[in-house]
Amino acid sequence: MTNRSTLNMMSFIAHDRISWLRLSLFAIVLLLSTDLVAAPPERDAPSADPSLDTRGGVVLLSGVKDGTFAFDDEGFYWFCQFLRKNPDALAESDCNENDIVPWQYLMERPSDYRGQPVCIEGRFLLEQPAYDIATRPELGRLRQWDIGVAGSNAIATLVLVDPAPRTKKRSLIRVRGFFIKIRSFRTESGEEGAGPLFVARSVEILETPDRAVPQSSGLDGRDLLTAMAGIVVVLFFLSVIVRRRVSRATAATSASFERPRTSGTNADFQWMDENSAAPPRGDDSSIP
Repeated sequence: MTNRSTLNMMSFIAHDRISWLRLSLFAIVLLLSTDLVAAPPERDAPSADPSLDTRGGVVLLSGVKDGTFAFDDEGFYWFCQFLRKNPDALAESDCNENDIVPWQYLMERPSDYRGQPVCIEGRFLLEQPAYDIATRPELGRLRQWDIGVAGSNAIATLVLVDPAPRTKKRSLIRVRGFFIKIRSFRTESGEEGAGPLFVARSVEILETPDRAVPQSSGLDGRDLLTAMAGIVVVLFFLSVIVRRRVSRATAATSASFERPRTSGTNADFQWMDENSAAPPRGDDSSIP
């Protein structure tokens, strides 16, 4: 009896070990299958071109101050040299309508765009003569454009490393360049203002004044008042002329219907007294 109990206990233990082993194997298989399903296959990350890495320039721009006139900053020179060394960088604007950044965003939050390629549009105002920086000959010849935008006194400064196409003033241009900072300026008339500063390769001409599509523009308040005043003056003179003509026509009509009146002196009527005598009283013979 004791031996049978011992055998039964050993069989139960052996069976129990087999069950635990099966459970362990099942749990391991389940975990492995979960990992295989949940974890996506690893892919090689696209390798960035080290020659187009602008992090060094962004670091240099971290100490740039907005609102200053000069742009004699290391970060500015870094991006000029970066475009000079990398002719493929910003070779094409690759800008569409959705990529255009409003100037207001740059003016309000310059830190969000500093050192980043930004697309803007504006009207061509002025081109400065090309110049070289004697202390930095590696930058080559630089060009400077000033552009503006309707409804704002801000002027954007574009420093170009490549020759820009010839165009007329007020031409609509689009440019993709590295935003440096907000730069202050003073016009020849003494007016002060501010605007964004960019380093770009060149610009894209979208529209020239002679190819501009005519658009109907409504009158502003001043033009409307001027037009109304002119209309009132014209109506006043017309009314005066009409009234004068009506008065003259009325006077002429009245004169044509008026009976002629006789006029004379006593001598003119004396013959009547000499050739006629008053009839006697009571004598009605003169009356037929």
